[in-house]
Amino acid sequence: MKCLKKNYTKILFICTIVLCLSQITTVSAVEFNPNSTLEEIQGFLNDQTANDTHSFAEGDYSFLSNLNITRSIDIIANGVVNIVGDGMSNVFNINTTGIVIKRLNIEKYNIAINSTKGNLIIENNIINNTKKEY
Repeated sequence: MKCLKKNYTKILFICTIVLCLSQITTVSAVEFNPNSTLEEIQGFLNDQTANDTHSFAEGDYSFLSNLNITRSIDIIANGVVNIVGDGMSNVFNINTTGIVIKRLNIEKYNIAINSTKGNLIIENNIINNTKKEY
């Protein structure tokens, strides 16, 4: 009986630890779509308590320019995401480390991704950044 009680206590302790750890979430996602405004997206990027992943839903985004990123974040496309500029601005101005940008199609920007820091991962993007008259 003493052995059973000891094992029961260990199991209860382990279950409690697992339950507590499963409640801790350090990364979650916010998804924007073509109807989201530039102000909503920049507001999220400015929010130091916001989630660590910013994803764009499939679609065309022709209003994005000069998004300032000052904290570590992952920016990921969910589907085919086309970001088309005016040929004069930047999409992202990055002033921090730990940025990941994945699977975006970016074109017609003066500078697509302007970064003053290192530790920047740009993966599986298509960037057509030729400067010409649009």
